[in-house]
Amino acid sequence: MLATKADFETAILENPDDDAPYLVYADWLMAQGDPRGELIVMQHDADEAEGKRKTALRKAAAAHFEAHAATFLGPLQAFTNGTYKAVWRYGYVRRLELQWNDNGRWPHTKQAFDELTAVLRHPSYEFIIELQLGPISDRYYDEQFQETIDLLADLRRPAALRTLDLGIYGYQHVDTGFGELSELVAALPRLKRIRLRERQGDQPRPDDPLQEMMIKRSRA
Repeated sequence: MLATKADFETAILENPDDDAPYLVYADWLMAQGDPRGELIVMQHDADEAEGKRKTALRKAAAAHFEAHAATFLGPLQAFTNGTYKAVWRYGYVRRLELQWNDNGRWPHTKQAFDELTAVLRHPSYEFIIELQLGPISDRYYDEQFQETIDLLADLRRPAALRTLDLGIYGYQHVDTGFGELSELVAALPRLKRIRLRERQGDQPRPDDPLQEMMIKRSRA
């Protein structure tokens, strides 16, 4: 039986640290005329190379990425309501930081959730391992922790997620009862860690999580 797109994606989800599923998928994508297949191969070859060859391959991969930026970046290409940092690995974003201007406060709260939804539904972001989100608040400056958690649970994305960082304001008191997590834990079976990150203005403190919760899962 011929493999399908879903089969290749499942193979990556089962072991996103393994190179082989990406390369097999790349062959299939290139046969479909999808530029992501070539990006996977180019980024992988650059990762494996050394010296001048590594430099040349990185430049070629960057040029290919630029030529197809709309395809690869998706919603983030036109993201002007904040800032983002993305770490790519073999054609897909592995780590994403997403921060909204004015911390997503009203009237931008709905827009922030709409933008987050659009990003997580785009193919480039389906294998994110680590996701760091800036604060999103309502008009009363109340953190929208539960709404963010519920959105991720409803989307069931990113399916490969292991670590979730949620931003908070530096002046706000928080406690461990910031949200109901059971649906999120069930929806994202690979999630292992949830952390709260303090922000001072636009500056994150990624090395100093205020709180951290490790998720222990029983084996069937």
